Amino acid sequence: MANRRDSVNVLFVLDIAQTVTSTHFAWYFIISTWGSPTDFNFVPWSASTIPIFCGPITAMVQMFYAWRIWILAPNRLFKGVSVLICGLALAQCSAAVVAGALVLKIPVQSELLAIHPEVSVWLSGSFACDIIITASMTFILMQAKQKSAWSPTETMLTALIHRIVQTGAASAICAAVDLAMFIGYPGTNIHFAL
Repeated sequence: MANRRDSVNVLFVLDIAQTVTSTHFAWYFIISTWGSPTDFNFVPWSASTIPIFCGPITAMVQMFYAWRIWILAPNRLFKGVSVLICGLALAQCSAAVVAGALVLKIPVQSELLAIHPEVSVWLSGSFACDIIITASMTFILMQAKQKSAWSPTETMLTALIHRIVQTGAASAICAAVDLAMFIGYPGTNIHFAL
């Protein structure tokens, strides 16, 4: 129990730190550079913190779901899926941290294309994990619902399936649009909107 509580506390602190640095990033472009279009070409220090925080936060959540799939897995295939999710989560986390470290060395927007491969791995890995988690959790819960003979359990599982599909679909759609905007508009930061 303490282990899960520690993980939640770590996620809470990381999320607060990410919110603070993302606010600085937004403040720089929306307030500090107001009326000065030439300043839009410079990259503030807080730009590097976006992937540095986002990668580990996302990986921790994805690995929690991988653990859930491992526990609920009806067969060895899903245990393998759980391992795959962990591998993808670690890969996207590593790529995000590397991208963030590289952004620290890049002073201007026009040079950000140099980190395109790292950001592509980060966003692609995150998207793949979201799809796999949603599909796996939906399948596992649907199998459990079919095996249940008790009506209240079926009702609870139906509600869980709906929530998994809705939140998983929302995460996957946002990750897909983010990835598509990053790849489709490589010289811009439009993908930051998501």
